[in-house]
Amino acid sequence: MLKQNSPLQESLNLKTEIKERVLIIDDEKRLCDSLTSLLTDSGFEVKAFQDSRKAAEEIKIGHFDLILSDIKMPGLTGIDLLRLARAVDPQALVILMTGFASLESALEAINQGAYDYLLKPVEFPQLELVIRRGLEKRRLGKAKSFLLSELQMKNIELQDRLEEINALYEAGRSLGSTIELQQLLSTIIGLATGVLHAKSGSIMLLNEKRTHLEIAAANGLDEEVIRTTSLPIGSSIAGHVAETGEPLFISDVETDKRFQRENREERYGHASLLSVPLKVKSRVIGVINIAHKESNEEFSEHDLKLLTTFANQAAIAIDHASTFHQLKRRVLELSTLQEISDAMSRAGSVENLQEIIFWGIRNLMPADLALWFRWNGHDNTLTFAGSAGNVKIDLELSIECPEDDLTEPAQAQKIILDNLPEDSGIPNETFSTHLIFSGSRLAYVFCLTAATENCYSPEDEKIAGLIASQTVSMYEREKAILNATRLLTMGNMISEISHDMRKPLTSIRGSLQIIRSRWPELVDDSELFITAEEEVHRLNELVRELVDFSNPKKYQTERVDIPGIMERATHLVKPDMDKNNIVCLTEFEENLPEIFINKNQIMEMLLNLVINAIEAIGSEGGTINLKASSKDLDNQKMIRMEISDTGCGLDEKGQAIIFDRYYTSKETGTGLGLAVVERIVSAHNGRIELKSKKNHGTTFIIHLPC
Repeated sequence: MLKQNSPLQESLNLKTEIKERVLIIDDEKRLCDSLTSLLTDSGFEVKAFQDSRKAAEEIKIGHFDLILSDIKMPGLTGIDLLRLARAVDPQALVILMTGFASLESALEAINQGAYDYLLKPVEFPQLELVIRRGLEKRRLGKAKSFLLSELQMKNIELQDRLEEINALYEAGRSLGSTIELQQLLSTIIGLATGVLHAKSGSIMLLNEKRTHLEIAAANGLDEEVIRTTSLPIGSSIAGHVAETGEPLFISDVETDKRFQRENREERYGHASLLSVPLKVKSRVIGVINIAHKESNEEFSEHDLKLLTTFANQAAIAIDHASTFHQLKRRVLELSTLQEISDAMSRAGSVENLQEIIFWGIRNLMPADLALWFRWNGHDNTLTFAGSAGNVKIDLELSIECPEDDLTEPAQAQKIILDNLPEDSGIPNETFSTHLIFSGSRLAYVFCLTAATENCYSPEDEKIAGLIASQTVSMYEREKAILNATRLLTMGNMISEISHDMRKPLTSIRGSLQIIRSRWPELVDDSELFITAEEEVHRLNELVRELVDFSNPKKYQTERVDIPGIMERATHLVKPDMDKNNIVCLTEFEENLPEIFINKNQIMEMLLNLVINAIEAIGSEGGTINLKASSKDLDNQKMIRMEISDTGCGLDEKGQAIIFDRYYTSKETGTGLGLAVVERIVSAHNGRIELKSKKNHGTTFIIHLPC
């Protein structure tokens, strides 16, 4: 193997392939020719001039290793040419010759930088020796200059590396001491552009769904670009880096064929670019981009390695800060929910509740105003129900729209914005809309607004909707508990009153029976007596219903065949159906399993529903259908019962309150029948549904668990 010479060794070796150049200047042609011949034979490349002025032009444009010149010549002297040569090249090697030697000329020659001063006639061996020594000295001088230059370059490079190491150290110290995420991101991009001497840079983080990159912090980019940029994974330069997890170095973004189309969109122009993934344990969380070197040079592979090292530190810091930010956010959210929960018990009114919700949300995100719209399903109207915030808004606004137009928040938002008065004073640069449900029905549309554009993140919107929804739900539960407490108190009172009423009713009923037995001739013809008997019977039935409703018994269950009990119920009311020309149809699935129920209570439920169906159909005749089948519901095996009729049906208002206690559409009803039905179904851990349409019949669907 050949040993490679160092640059120093190469500079000291005699040049064999490239001849050293010698310039001869003398007004004697014979001397020029002889010296040219001798030096050429000695291996030099020689050029000779008798005209000193032409030689001067050659010195200006040519490169010579050695100049051999006579001192006294027409035109320019050797001293003049010496000055010129030293001006062109301070290290120029010049030997002067003269046939008229003097101390003054020798001193001047030496003072002007001549290498040697020779007397004519010159012996060629002596001249060759002087030339070779001079060239050796020149080579050594060049080697020395080369070494000094190399040393200076290495010192500069070392200084750059020290600055980079110091910058990385300072970066690590700064990143370790910063915990606020946005401040950290700004610090990171500032340090990165500073270390790499770049004009612009950006940090792009993956969104929650990890589908897009969005700019989280930047230097040297327009605010509009920062605000609107959202790159799908795999798209453009940053998207490619996020997808592959590999750093990327591009010499010129504009001419790189892989990303040309995207580049124009990103407005990089002609620029060198570095893009490095931010990774934590092989998981990409974002990308850091650096572009436009301040010196307008291209970035280097060393710059890419430096940025990669920096990105590794930055990614860990970002991950820690992000985790801290999320934990801090969760603590704040939980504290807010706790404060709202504590304050809710003191709300006292819907207006106070709206204020509590708004100021709770205001602790978590920027908001100027909260608006509430109540949905009324009976007349399909969305009505302004109050506001809370920095200003008080009072609107007389009721919007008619189908409920199908309010299935998505975006639909509701458009309807509200289209109907808001222009002079409402409601800031809508940011408008966030949420649907609030009570059970399965829409109850409210909640809107949160701000005067700053796009100031809510998806997380903000999610938590705002959750707070509003959960608070309303808790408020309604508290109201329900309060109502239940009142109902329990009222039930106990009704139970006591009903119990006390039984004794006088029993006495009256007994007295009427004695009168009937002793004076039958008076009773048979007396409408007043018959009416009295009927009213006492009705009062007795009413008291029985009140006692049953206010004091529900603990159910004793037994295994029962549902089709059998349904047929028994229809058999009991068959005379009433025949009387009203009603046809009863049954459809039972084969091999239905028996289920554990309270037989008497389920029978009471079925009789209530069938009797209601008979009364809804009336005397004009119709059809009642009873069905039973099995069904899987919420991963549970259920028995499904249907009782449907072709009667008068119910409008939406009637459907909404049909199960309410004491509601009745009959002149003599107590309003407890369907309330008892709902109570019985709930006690069996079942559920009941109602489907009805005015003048098109009604269907009750009951699901009981197997």
